[in-house]
Amino acid sequence: DLGSGDFDEGSGTYYLRARAEDNVGNYGSWWTVMEYQYDEDAPNTVSSWGGDALSNWTTDTTIEVSWVDPGDNGGSDVDGYSYEWSTEAGTVPDESKDIEETTLSDTSPAQESGSSIYFHIRLLDNAGNWGASAHRGPFYVDVTTPSVVSSLQSSTHSTSTWTSDNTIDFSWTSATDEHSGVSGHYWIV
Repeated sequence: DLGSGDFDEGSGTYYLRARAEDNVGNYGSWWTVMEYQYDEDAPNTVSSWGGDALSNWTTDTTIEVSWVDPGDNGGSDVDGYSYEWSTEAGTVPDESKDIEETTLSDTSPAQESGSSIYFHIRLLDNAGNWGASAHRGPFYVDVTTPSVVSSLQSSTHSTSTWTSDNTIDFSWTSATDEHSGVSGHYWIV
């Protein structure tokens, strides 16, 4: 004979038990055929982070992130993670495990200059349930040099002209920087 049953109580441990009944209503003893572990709950979402500071300009093209394993409420425990680096705040990693559950950090590939670099991660539990995505960012990278100052001129001295005045007054048009901005100018005489 074949039978079927549902796991009506949610995530947990279930036991398949069977017993026979004869034609006059006598029942045999229960026999435990199998123990089943059922987890219908998605794993938790990463919420505790470490690593490089957010919104902080750096010339380091690789970014470090770390996280604390948030666990799995369904009982099957975390099996691994899918993650992705992108320039979009809401990217959702695919449902393909990239790293094992024992890995709790990552270093990005080399990034280009920009102020919208994000890390995205989601958990997979041992029952095959995927959790919601967590996002970390933005991170800022600036490896682009500023422009050259222009219109350098002196109000007190002429080019290629001898003088006895050892104090030079000069001015210029500021350089520009498309990412982190110009913090100052330096000169030598």
